[in-house]
Amino acid sequence: DASTGLATSWLWDFGDGGTSTDRNPTHVYVAPGTFEVTDRIRFNRHDSLGAEISEEICDRLKVSRRDRERVVWLVKKHLAFISIDEMRPARRTRLFDQEYFEDLLALCYADCRGSHGDTSLAERTEEYYRAYLAAGPKVEPILRGKQLIEIGFTPGPQLGEILRAVDDAHRDGEFDQDDISAALDWVRERYPIEPRSESQ
Repeated sequence: DASTGLATSWLWDFGDGGTSTDRNPTHVYVAPGTFEVTDRIRFNRHDSLGAEISEEICDRLKVSRRDRERVVWLVKKHLAFISIDEMRPARRTRLFDQEYFEDLLALCYADCRGSHGDTSLAERTEEYYRAYLAAGPKVEPILRGKQLIEIGFTPGPQLGEILRAVDDAHRDGEFDQDDISAALDWVRERYPIEPRSESQ
């Protein structure tokens, strides 16, 4: 192994069907021939670890709070597009709504060009993003906590959970932007309202 940096796992392919995950493996070829040995180096959790390192560097350099937030978020999310085609619309559009999304898209292009030269992932992501922008204004929450309290829910942490689920369903197209009645029916079907206890 001649790797540098913080590699945490290895996958050697010896070209004859044999593999190894040891850092410095040995292998015996049982048949004559010419084989190409390759090593795929993995750096597990490098997105989250990289974000931690980036934050430490920003602190040392006394980077402004806003710039530090931007850098750390970009490092932490730089692999977010790998599953862009399989993402539910809710998850995808929530990513598009992030303040630094266009910076993240530019980073994806740079990462693709620097790693293997294939920018198709970044291009597909940009197509989804442009289609989202063309569809109309940014998705706004269809319900607020006040409306849930009005139909019988008790103020508390559950309201945040319900509002997040409603927002996901809304982004996934289960009801229209102005159809508050359908959104409330959706909530009632999935979250039974517990009777409020009477104060003595």
